[in-house]
Amino acid sequence: MAVELRQLRYFVAVAEELHFGRAATRVFLTQPSLSYQVARLETELGVKLLTRDRRTVALTEVGRTFLHEARLTLTQLERAVDVIRLYRQGEPIRLKLGFVALEYLTTEVMRGVLGAVRATQPEAKIEFHELFLAPQVQAVLRDELDAGVLHRPFGTAPLAFEPLLWESFVLALPEHHPSAGKEVVDAASLQGERLLLYPREQAPEIYDRWEARAREMGMRVAGAPDVLQVQAMLAQVAAGQGVVAYPSLVAARYPGLGVVFKPVEGGVFDLELGVVWKAHRQSPPLQALLTAVRGFRHEVSSG
Repeated sequence: MAVELRQLRYFVAVAEELHFGRAATRVFLTQPSLSYQVARLETELGVKLLTRDRRTVALTEVGRTFLHEARLTLTQLERAVDVIRLYRQGEPIRLKLGFVALEYLTTEVMRGVLGAVRATQPEAKIEFHELFLAPQVQAVLRDELDAGVLHRPFGTAPLAFEPLLWESFVLALPEHHPSAGKEVVDAASLQGERLLLYPREQAPEIYDRWEARAREMGMRVAGAPDVLQVQAMLAQVAAGQGVVAYPSLVAARYPGLGVVFKPVEGGVFDLELGVVWKAHRQSPPLQALLTAVRGFRHEVSSG
């Protein structure tokens, strides 16, 4: 099979315009030449991608599927060319990485993962961006980020997910709380407490889990400031405004500050932390990141 990249471009133009005349103008061909190239592509593939008559052009079912794959192929080609262009110009190849909390960067896990990336891609410049879960997913979808480090579930976005580890959540309590001195907090002592949650739109599925668990424990759900900074949220807790849940890795970075972190009897719930990215993106730094994540997971399972 000898499908050419230019044929993919021609087909995408026709599929998007649904008009051979407009598509021909777009790709700088005559209409007969464009029709011939699309027909050749269909012959090579052995399927009909389009139905056409004198008035209309429409995609067949297999044509819609092929359009999606053709777009991915062309997008990846453009990205590969951009990477080489930057390399020739002496500009660093960038890995734009999102985090729901930059505190993860100080953990042993992420130091090891990012250290492995830098060891294999020393020329890459890694940029860190702190975003709530939902905006981070959208940034990856819009190609504003190469990947994100976050918990799932994250909705139905068409993103690949590479798991890193399962993480338990703990509660931050004011240091003067009646249960602050306990090793494990029993759910009964939390009845009537205000659980501070970020706005639901920032992480709908996780919010719903928290809300259901809070009601099971007799807690009240209260809105929290729409800010990412952990210290700002913990200041609310220290002032007696409520309690808040944090992943154990993040909580470990904040001893003191007028709060204590405690597990809850019976657990709250665990979430899987990992890397999300568009599956067709294949930049060397991104692949190095995924390899490092898989290596860490293998070490943990082997240990």
